Amino acid sequence: MIGRCVVCVLFLCSGLFAEENRIAAVDNWSDLARRAGELQNQAKFAEAESVALKALEEAQRSGPDGQELAASFNNLASILQDLGKYSEARNYYQRSIAIEEKALGPDDLSLAYPLDNLGDLCLEEGRYSESERLRRRSLEIRVRNLGPDHPNVARVLQNLAEVYLLEGKYTEAESLCQQALAIWEKNAVTGGLEVAQGRSTLASIRMEAGRYDDAEIEIRRALDILEKTVGPDHPALVRPLDSLAAIERHLGRFSEAEATLKTARTIAERRLGPAHPRTIEVLSEYVTLLKCAGRKAEAKSMEKLVKAAQAEQAGERPGQYTIDVAALQAGRDRTAGK
Repeated sequence: MIGRCVVCVLFLCSGLFAEENRIAAVDNWSDLARRAGELQNQAKFAEAESVALKALEEAQRSGPDGQELAASFNNLASILQDLGKYSEARNYYQRSIAIEEKALGPDDLSLAYPLDNLGDLCLEEGRYSESERLRRRSLEIRVRNLGPDHPNVARVLQNLAEVYLLEGKYTEAESLCQQALAIWEKNAVTGGLEVAQGRSTLASIRMEAGRYDDAEIEIRRALDILEKTVGPDHPALVRPLDSLAAIERHLGRFSEAEATLKTARTIAERRLGPAHPRTIEVLSEYVTLLKCAGRKAEAKSMEKLVKAAQAEQAGERPGQYTIDVAALQAGRDRTAGK
């Protein structure tokens, strides 16, 4: 998913910390946090997790209420979410929020970032009402601190539109999505991960309304933006490709849909792993396509793959699936202050 926030806390050394070892620790933490973010943006999640854990160790030297520690919890959670480790991610997001609220109060802008991210995780887990609550709170904080027309406000409007879409509130979802796109246009933001996400969400709304031709236009716009932004084999393309395949299936273009799914499956399995939630989504759409095409035997074989992947993802088999050190920024608003 696109729009998650990685936080890098920067400090002016003079006057903030008296001890030289404290300054050195902060410098080292900043370097590690920055490097973890770079690896995550390159979709090298396994490497990013390792570096983020080192950053967390440095941050713990600041004490239980340090801003570096809150940022480290948030950043590590974002990487764990990319790896599909949702329960661990939830724990770290909640710890980040608790520190930020205690140190800065309930309305500080920095609190919006872990709130956004936890809302994104809740969406992945199907906790729609919780996701909506978190994203509404983040929206209120951002509007209060940044004004209603800031690009970062558009990101949260887009994220909230996703919740409404999955709750079946299509009119509200489209309204928020159009608001977000209008804000980006007003700020001359015509490309990038967030705009691609907005186009993708709008395509899903068009699909639900049965407007498949319009949906295809929007999803192809999203894919074009993503290919220019992150390249043609980045995991950010997996979900939009899956959506495009569904549109093609609804339009009866089964051969095109299968070719699109093969591309999505290749990217997902190679970059995310065979039991990642994104991969399972693609395989599930493949099952639907095969059934629609009357290829029942192939559909049954694919269903077995889906069940095996779901079992592994749920931990019913020993060992985590592996990541080929490359996958999505999971985008969602990775760096506070971008």
